[in-house]
Amino acid sequence: MFFQLAVLILALNFQGQADAAHIFGGHEAVPHSRPYMVLLEEHMKDGTKQHCGGFLLNENFVMTAAHCQAKSYTVLLGLHNFHNQTNIQRISVEEKFPHKDYDEDELINDLMLLRLKTKAQFNEHVKPIDLADEDDGSLPKSCIVSGWGRFKKSSNYMSPCLLETNVTLIENKECAMRKLYCSEGEAGPGKGDSGSPLVCEDGKAYGVVSHNYHQTQPIRYCYAKISAEKSWIKFLMETKLNRDLHLTMLFHCNLVILILALTLDCQVYTGKIFGGHEVTPHSRPYMVLLEQHSKDGRTRHCGGFLLNENFVMTAAHCQAESYTVSLGLHNVRGKAIQKISAEQAFPHEDYSATDLKNDIMLIKLKSKAQFSKNVRPITFADQDDGSLPQACSVSGWGRSDKNSRLMTLQLMEVNVTLIHNEWCVTEKLYCSKGESGPAEGDSGGPLVCEDGKAYGVVSASGELNLDGSKIYCFTKIPPYEEWITSTLESAENI
Repeated sequence: MFFQLAVLILALNFQGQADAAHIFGGHEAVPHSRPYMVLLEEHMKDGTKQHCGGFLLNENFVMTAAHCQAKSYTVLLGLHNFHNQTNIQRISVEEKFPHKDYDEDELINDLMLLRLKTKAQFNEHVKPIDLADEDDGSLPKSCIVSGWGRFKKSSNYMSPCLLETNVTLIENKECAMRKLYCSEGEAGPGKGDSGSPLVCEDGKAYGVVSHNYHQTQPIRYCYAKISAEKSWIKFLMETKLNRDLHLTMLFHCNLVILILALTLDCQVYTGKIFGGHEVTPHSRPYMVLLEQHSKDGRTRHCGGFLLNENFVMTAAHCQAESYTVSLGLHNVRGKAIQKISAEQAFPHEDYSATDLKNDIMLIKLKSKAQFSKNVRPITFADQDDGSLPQACSVSGWGRSDKNSRLMTLQLMEVNVTLIHNEWCVTEKLYCSKGESGPAEGDSGGPLVCEDGKAYGVVSASGELNLDGSKIYCFTKIPPYEEWITSTLESAENI
């Protein structure tokens, strides 16, 4: 039985990847001298098991190649010899993040991050590796590639021990255009080593083993450049969205002191208007305080804004059993000019509670809002020309003190400056960065910019590991203009 298990580990059915690694022309690495190395077990839909390499970036993330996708994964850390797995760490993967622009036909942007289900425990045999700095155009020197890929061209067996080989990078226009480093010769990676790091003279990871070309002579080996995707990598690792991104969500009221004393609910991180100021009373007549009545009898709160006499917009993660909308409110100790029950909620049909995609929702009021000086709708932006709106602000009753769980008594607002970020664009978000911004209690509030229109909906925020600053995410309204219009029209007839 033991013999059969050993052979199952070694005899691999390799993926239909580009040909990726056999460490030909290499030698056994000094045991545990490459403590960042990862062996990635890929559990396929058909029940088979395949393998790739990878490397540890921090206690939560592993990097590998995007073509190493599977149904699920197990990461092996601290491994050198298959026949001796004493004291290694086996950790399941919670989520995979292949590069958003990965092209499986051309193997362009062949990078993927894996978030571990439990933190890696650092020790003498398990340590992360640093990523290379920005690319200055020169080729890194003295590079090596490591892996457990097969070491004989005529064999489909992996090497039982971690092997490594030296490679010399070449100048090549095609490689540069495809954001690749390339090496040539008989020595290099191949089947079984996809996803392993290209490590150079300063001990940093410069590339990810991607594929090779047997058609060329000598054989050309290709490594996805890490420096070209540094901003994408950092954003995914540093911005803690969702469960591991330090996102909370909403708040619930302490029934004794009404809507002021809040306790965090395990949902989305939304609003604290840190760095803000009290608004001129009733100068934001579109603002809504949304009471969420849950099945367990608790009341939570989100922000929102009035679109017309029948509808309010908020975030989809603000869902509840029922709602009461307060209009014309400035001070939470005062009386709302109008309190209206909600008739029906319309979260976006593609809203994902897991990653907060499409975090937008419409709420139909049971009775019409009565417009006045203190209660008026806001127009939403319906076109996105690709440029960032300017002079934006966010308002809400979320807590104003990091050390308190109390809502602010008065409506507060803060100015935010939107930033250019590829990931935010892809996810249909506007993003801002810094200490000032919304968070707990302000979910669903509007991002209002220079022309007085609502451009976004407060969705989520997270901490950045490097400088301790925060990034705030707002669901873009313009991409949902068609959905908003059709939902408003169809809901009117319900």
